[in-house]
Formats: sequence, structure tokens, C-alpha cells
Amino acid sequence: MPVLHLLFLLLSLITISFFHCPITATSHSVPEYHALLALKSSITSDPSSSLQPWSSSTHHCSWPFITFDPTTLSITAIDLTNLNLTGSIPLSIRHLPNLANLSLAVNSFSDNIPPDVAHLSNLRYLNLSNNVFNGSLPSNLSLLQSLQILDLYNNNLIEALPADLAGIPVLRHLHLGGSFFSGSIPSEYGQFPALEYRTPGDTITSTVPSVLSHSLMSDRSFIAIGCHIS
Repeated sequence: MPVLHLLFLLLSLITISFFHCPITATSHSVPEYHALLALKSSITSDPSSSLQPWSSSTHHCSWPFITFDPTTLSITAIDLTNLNLTGSIPLSIRHLPNLANLSLAVNSFSDNIPPDVAHLSNLRYLNLSNNVFNGSLPSNLSLLQSLQILDLYNNNLIEALPADLAGIPVLRHLHLGGSFFSGSIPSEYGQFPALEYRTPGDTITSTVPSVLSHSLMSDRSFIAIGCHIS
């Protein structure tokens, strides 16, 4: 989604300034460095060799698709959008504690979304849309208390919609359309403090809780649950 991708870039640019990239491997932030290499290893197809520069022979602050805090060199953003990648998210993703923005959108990532994603406590933007993730959503995503945008559009996710997402206080954009969730829309979804409810196109066969149209929703934010619910 171009608007969301633009927002991702703007959020990432907040942390960018000119800084000297260390040359020696000894200056690696070891857990983050290994987490990035694990992410690369979890990718089974990279036809354009986009991640070839992710190598142990160079410092990871020089790798493409990565944004760093200029003071600490800690990773704050990863943007692998539309690189035609196939793979999965490794469990070691949790070792990127300062990650604020993560986009793997428009690729062919599959398997389950690991619960380790919920340990990214500083995450504000998570876009996994237009992939082939399957299984249920992790039950602990509500731990992402800083999350503002969650876009999971067009995957193969199943089982019930997670009611606990309503416990994320600053979530203002939630897109769960294009998957195969079962059950009903949780009444808790009426408790978001500033979300506008929309269903763009797909068929929802369950009853939409009336609370979703009440005054708790505002026009400042967006929620789309245009998935097939039985």
C-alpha cells in the first residue's frame, strides 16, 4: 500500500543523520548482527540478490534496507518491501530490541508469524501484508504497546480474530483483510480509542458489533477487517 510505505519511510528518516560507520567487525552489536544474518538465512529465494551485501565481511550499518540510530548504531528499521523474497521470520527477530519499523510487505514470506515478534517492544509500524503467512496470529501481539500501524492484509491467516489487539493503546491502523479468519468479530474491537471501522470489498458473514460504530471510533484512524468470516 503506497501511502503506508511512504509513512514507513518518513518514520525511518526521523532517525537518520550522517554518521561514521565502523570498519572493524569488533564494533558489531553482536545480537542484532546475528539476528540480521539469521533473517537472511531464513530467506530461501532472493532472485535479485538484494541481500547479498548482508555479509560478515562488512559492518551491518552499511547494509541496504536497514536504518540505524546514529548515536548507538542500533537497528531501528528494516524495509524489505517488494523484493520478491521467499522465506520466513526467524525466532531471533526478538534480538532487535530497538526496532521501530518493520516491513516485509509484497513478498512470499510464509509459515507462522512467530510469537517472538511481540518482544519487539519499541515497534510502531509492522507491515506483513501481501505474503503467504499462515496459521493463527500470535496470542501475545498485545504486548506491542507502542504499535500504531498493523497491516496483515492478504495472507492465509486462519482461526479466530485476536480480541487482545484491542489492548494496544495507540493502535490507529489495523488491516486484517484478505485472510481466512473464523468466528465472529470480537466485541472488544469497539474499545479501540481512535479507530474508524471499514470493510473494503470482501464479504463478512458475521454480525458486526454495533459498538464499532459508536463514539469510541474517530475519523483519525482506520480499521479494515474485510476478511471472510463464517
